[in-house]
Amino acid sequence: AQSNGVFGHGRVMNNYYYGEAEFHFNPKHGAEIEGRFGRYFGKEQFFSAYLGFDLERKKDRTLSAFRNEIVGTGGFQYVLPMFVKADVRLDTQGKFRLQLEREDLALSRRLRFDGYWNTDKEYELGLRYILTNRWQVSANYYNEYGFGAGVTYQY
Repeated sequence: AQSNGVFGHGRVMNNYYYGEAEFHFNPKHGAEIEGRFGRYFGKEQFFSAYLGFDLERKKDRTLSAFRNEIVGTGGFQYVLPMFVKADVRLDTQGKFRLQLEREDLALSRRLRFDGYWNTDKEYELGLRYILTNRWQVSANYYNEYGFGAGVTYQY
């Protein structure tokens, strides 16, 4: 939870399959939920394929009203050097997206960096300072919600 919105990420997996969901929520700007079910290939698990959905409720700038959109997605993920995750996907409307993401980059013993960029012109940069095993103080800049600071709980 941060001053610019609520951000969440969850994942359940075994040796071959995974299910994950991510969400962003801000009462002024809207919400976005992405869900995926995928399968890893190879014993190193650098490559995976997935099917999923993307549900958006965003404020239309021209009408000052919210619009809802849901699309199916399918794509591939590959872990590049430095644990940068490359995600290539195509949705049911024929829209292509490339996303590059790096999570939990250790800048010091307690300071972590997270960030991503994609071809939908979205990006986020964040820092987390580890207080305890589960709790962290965090700050981020998400280009759709602006700057925010708050707390992160990691399980």
